[in-house]
Amino acid sequence: MLLIAFVFIEKKSKYPMMPLQLFANLRFSEANLLKFLLYAGLGAGMLFFRLNMVQEQGYIQLQSGLTFLLFTVLMISIARFAGTPADKHGPSCY
Repeated sequence: MLLIAFVFIEKKSKYPMMPLQLFANLRFSEANLLKFLLYAGLGAGMLFFRLNMVQEQGYIQLQSGLTFLLFTVLMISIARFAGTPADKHGPSCY
């Protein structure tokens, strides 16, 4: 529902936050769909793994959360530097 409202408001806005014309480019749309599916799967997997750790393996919630802290820090650290090669070589290289 919020996505529909966002698209409607962006379509009517004089200066949109996300120009909807970008989605006319097939490569841009495919990349965004792939990124959405990737992070949805990653988030769901991490959620269910944490639930498994607490409900089935007997970890307390703090231990379960701290288990994934290193993964989160690594993702943030690596993402900072991953844009440079993509800008330099373009998306087709990968």
